[in-house]
Amino acid sequence: MKLASLAKNFSRTRQTRSAEAITVATVPNDIRAEVFAYRAGENAEIVTVPDSTESRTIFDGFNDLVHAKMLAADKSGDETNYLYGKALENARRIALILAVSRAGNPLKAKIGAEDAEYAVKLVDYLISTIIDCVAENLSENADEKAKKRILKVIGAGGMKGIMRSELTRKTQFIRRNMREEYLADLIDSGEVVARGISDRFNHGETLYLAGFAPQK
Repeated sequence: MKLASLAKNFSRTRQTRSAEAITVATVPNDIRAEVFAYRAGENAEIVTVPDSTESRTIFDGFNDLVHAKMLAADKSGDETNYLYGKALENARRIALILAVSRAGNPLKAKIGAEDAEYAVKLVDYLISTIIDCVAENLSENADEKAKKRILKVIGAGGMKGIMRSELTRKTQFIRRNMREEYLADLIDSGEVVARGISDRFNHGETLYLAGFAPQK
């Protein structure tokens, strides 16, 4: 059988099997009507969920905190201040979801202090995490980028550190002389700690640890 015929038969077989495998469920007319009515804006009721005095106090405090962080970031030239632009709005939305979920009925819901407290902490944590992740990978030039990659490899070793041979293997993308220069800079700045050790055969080796590791 020719290749074209094989391909044609294979395609026909796949189409037949796919058609057999698909089961179309019939949606009841009443549910369809409700969905279309909702899309058209019919039967839609806007519910206002009130907030408590305690929650407003928490949101006001968070607004002051966000404003202070935006000013500090703006003065330092840090463009991460834009991330705080809708922090308060997002916190209010999260608090609203929590309040309605807890009440089980939007008509009986009220944003309490616990909803606001959880919401502002969550938003602040998420923004801070994003900023930290960006800072870890943000570099001004190629040298800075290479240093951060080396530091990231060493940091992944945790308190146990990483042996020189393993570090070399994991940073083969960096030329040897440049790697030595970057390591020297990192050691001088205290971001990396280097320790000379010997194995059971008295072979000398260097162990590198991130600067946070306690020295012994």
